[in-house]
Amino acid sequence: MRRNALGWVMAGLSIVLLAALPAAADDKKPEPPKAPEAPKVPDAPKVPDAARAAERAKEQAAGASADMEEMMKKWAEYATPGPHHKHLDALVGKWTYTTKMWFAPEAPPEVSTGTAESKWIMDGRYVQQEAVGSEPDPMMKVTFRGMGIIGYDNARKQYVYTWIDNMGTGSLTSYGTCDDAGKVITYRGEYDCPFTGQRKTSKSVHTIIDRDTHKFEMYDTGPDGKEWRNLEITFKRAGASAAAEAKEGK
Repeated sequence: MRRNALGWVMAGLSIVLLAALPAAADDKKPEPPKAPEAPKVPDAPKVPDAARAAERAKEQAAGASADMEEMMKKWAEYATPGPHHKHLDALVGKWTYTTKMWFAPEAPPEVSTGTAESKWIMDGRYVQQEAVGSEPDPMMKVTFRGMGIIGYDNARKQYVYTWIDNMGTGSLTSYGTCDDAGKVITYRGEYDCPFTGQRKTSKSVHTIIDRDTHKFEMYDTGPDGKEWRNLEITFKRAGASAAAEAKEGK
């Protein structure tokens, strides 16, 4: 009897538990559906710092190379003799010269003679002049010797003429331009006057007359502000007169 009673009790508990399961399931609310997750974008591959630095260095080197190429192009243009240098070719050769010097606008000139030679130097970039007087200067008691350098500055776009001689310790550098034909070059410069100690301006003119003749003139400024010519040097190509006379004799 006890065994049968225990069996009935176990059976009753099973029925109660089974009946309670649907009720518990009904009490639990259904969860809302989850939104689909966005696809993950893969991270960009990381560039090592050394590689990034190398790439920047490469870009900078390329820019520097382009800048250097442009600089070298401009320097080549600056360093290459051009048409203005060609105009100076008329001054090259051996010459005899006659100098007239005025110490006052109305005074008669002092006349002297000498020889000169001009030649290209620095691979055709400058003309070097050397002049020697025929006899000692009557005032200085020494034979005149002078040297000049003439060129054309491609950057400045002007002729440059520097002169020194044994009649002083200074130098005169002048800058100038030429006419359209390249036959007349007009220079302007400054110098310290040894008589007054003042800074003065000078004007000089180089005139190519023909293949065998050229002339150099200098002008000073008087107290009244007017320019007057104080120097004229006429150059004749050495041997040109004899050759012309021989040609005429034929």
